[in-house]
Amino acid sequence: MLKNNPELKKAVDNLIEAIKNTDEYKNYQTFNDEQNYSQEDLELIKQLKRVNIELIKLPPELRGSQREASLLNEYEELNENTVVYDFAHAEIKYTELCRGILSEVMDTIDL
Repeated sequence: MLKNNPELKKAVDNLIEAIKNTDEYKNYQTFNDEQNYSQEDLELIKQLKRVNIELIKLPPELRGSQREASLLNEYEELNENTVVYDFAHAEIKYTELCRGILSEVMDTIDL
C-alpha cells in the first residue's frame, strides 16, 4: 500500500526513525533483550505479560470480581521484583509513546 505512495512511505519511514531515536524506544529495547536476564527473570517477565493480558481481556462483568483482585495481586507481587518492575516500567513508557503518536495522528485526521 505504501509502495504506491512514495511521499507517504517516506513520512512513515521518518516517523519510524524518530521513534527509534526516543529514549522510550531505546530503553524498552534494552529491557526487551532476553540476553540481559536469567532464566528465572525471563519466567517472571513471562508471568507478568500473561497476567497483564488476562487483565486487559477481562470481561466487563468480571470487573471488581475476585478474579480481577487475584490478578491484580499477582501483578503487584511480580512487580516487587526489581527486574520485573523495570521491564514493566519500560514497556509502559514505550506503549504510552506509541499510543500518544497514534492518538495524535487519529485526532489530526478526524478518525
